[in-house]
Amino acid sequence: MNLHAEGKLYFVHEMKMSVAAGEDAGLLKYDYTHIDSRNEVAFLMTCATIKPSTIESMAIILPSGEKHSFPVEQIYNTKGRKMWNNRIRCYIDRAIWFDMYSHEQPFQVELTLKDGTTLQFCDKPRDWKKNREKMIFIQELIKLNRE
Repeated sequence: MNLHAEGKLYFVHEMKMSVAAGEDAGLLKYDYTHIDSRNEVAFLMTCATIKPSTIESMAIILPSGEKHSFPVEQIYNTKGRKMWNNRIRCYIDRAIWFDMYSHEQPFQVELTLKDGTTLQFCDKPRDWKKNREKMIFIQELIKLNRE
């Protein structure tokens, strides 16, 4: 947490999520940035794909099946040694962000590419438990510091 002109700035360091569906992708790396005076959270992701791709949208699928879709902003595409790295950003409502970590089961991230292909990512159970505990702690800090 740092102080920002608009409030308290929270940056959640990079986490990784495994591929659940889609053969042409590697791990999804993601982080969050949130300023507590805003009702949105910046969700930044780096998706590794075998071939150059353009990501057009992102969806959060909660364990209940509820789906929230968001447009994305393309930040950059770069060629790594074996894969292409696609860096994107989208803004999600803070309430949805809190809801993502309120369930015992992990949420899924679905990326839709320009060619219509979808890639799905989801934490493995052991990773989910660790990531969820970390995020619940951070979200509790945010709630406490807003009161």
